[in-house]
Amino acid sequence: MERVSFEPEPIGGLQVLGMLESRLLRFDRVIFIDAVEDNLPGHSPYEPLLPDGMRYILGLPDLETRDVVAAYNFYRLIQGAKDVYFLYQNGSQSGGLGKKNVRSRYLEQLIWEEEKKKKNLLAVHAMPENTLGEKGSIYTINFPLEPPFLQKQAVNRTPLLQEKLEECIEKGLSATQLDTYLTCPKKFFHRYLLGIKPLKDLDVQEDRANFGNLLHAVLEDFFEQYKNKEIQLSSLNSEELYAYFTEKFFQEKSFAELPLDIRYSLLELMKVRFSEFLNDERLLEIAHLEKELQHIFPCGAKKIKLTGKVDRVDLQGENKERVLIDYKTGTIKMPKKAVWDDDILFDKLLAVQTGEEQVNDELLQELQGKIISIQLILYMYLYWQETAEKVHNGVLVSFKEYDVEDKAFFADKVEDEEKETIILALFPKVLEYILSHMLEATSFPAFASADNCQWCDYKNIC
Repeated sequence: MERVSFEPEPIGGLQVLGMLESRLLRFDRVIFIDAVEDNLPGHSPYEPLLPDGMRYILGLPDLETRDVVAAYNFYRLIQGAKDVYFLYQNGSQSGGLGKKNVRSRYLEQLIWEEEKKKKNLLAVHAMPENTLGEKGSIYTINFPLEPPFLQKQAVNRTPLLQEKLEECIEKGLSATQLDTYLTCPKKFFHRYLLGIKPLKDLDVQEDRANFGNLLHAVLEDFFEQYKNKEIQLSSLNSEELYAYFTEKFFQEKSFAELPLDIRYSLLELMKVRFSEFLNDERLLEIAHLEKELQHIFPCGAKKIKLTGKVDRVDLQGENKERVLIDYKTGTIKMPKKAVWDDDILFDKLLAVQTGEEQVNDELLQELQGKIISIQLILYMYLYWQETAEKVHNGVLVSFKEYDVEDKAFFADKVEDEEKETIILALFPKVLEYILSHMLEATSFPAFASADNCQWCDYKNIC
């Protein structure tokens, strides 16, 4: 959220004020915007030169005093109003390691008082039309948010860009590069052809890439001692894993210099996550750690090198079924389950493959909406091709939330024959179309959407 100065009009009908500006004023109707704990009452920054203990000794207002003043200003304001409305956003904040918005403690107290009065929990209702609803009720309001600049210019392919693309392909294409192209070819153009690297976030708490690298390195080192041994994850010591993570954490300068409260919260969070992560009683054998994969994929007259690195390969159960494990500290993205039964979609892909149709942006965008990400299935395909060993499943393990979540690519009910068809027959058709579009399309289009553009590193230059 960006803070901007606002000069109120004293005789106007609407006043936009901060809490301190509202002192000694009274309004018939008060609307609190973004009534979450971070804003109401808000968090005072840590002051190393004048910490709270020193402030108390010197007779200066400390954190407790400021909380009391904030509470007084809040309750005085709402007690003088006829109508009071609180607006807050549910869900995760932008950036942060799974940090969620927390409803203000003041609002929680008001809700609790209302529930005691009604002797029942307050239910959440859909907002009624043409009315502000009943007093003492909670409503959900949905706003369709889309950026105002959905029309973006494609970048025409030139001989120089084609030369850059050929150099990129010659080095080998990774799952990240292919996912980037599937999401938005123009983003691929900025990142891999122009070589514009995303700006580093100045807030190290939100540096998810560094955190992901640290986590991957710690888990690789930790599991190395159990490689090629039959184990149960639940038999491993989560305290040992946490201690090793903490050691590596403080060796990273960017994390070691975090404010004390943030550092403590993050470490406590990881202690819980590691405990959940190792709470798995399945019998398994770790066959590979950080296994590099490579395969030459034929696409028309060209042969394209595809590369990848899978975090862990397990042999699970009595039959030693191969399961590929990939750790995630960000959002998990998976293809929609129904895409592999979409005969119309695969007929379109076949028409391009046989030359009946040309590659087009609309079909690539349709793939993007249904496939979403090819990373996990690409790893399964590459592993199968490189080792000639059957892959039973792939699993994304998310460390983003408090509860570590495993998301398998295939459901338990999917038969082995169907899995083989999807990995070795249907997925190559999808892969070939993405590569064909990359090689043959006349431009690098921008796939503008609220989801794609809002968090894009290149939205300001697109």
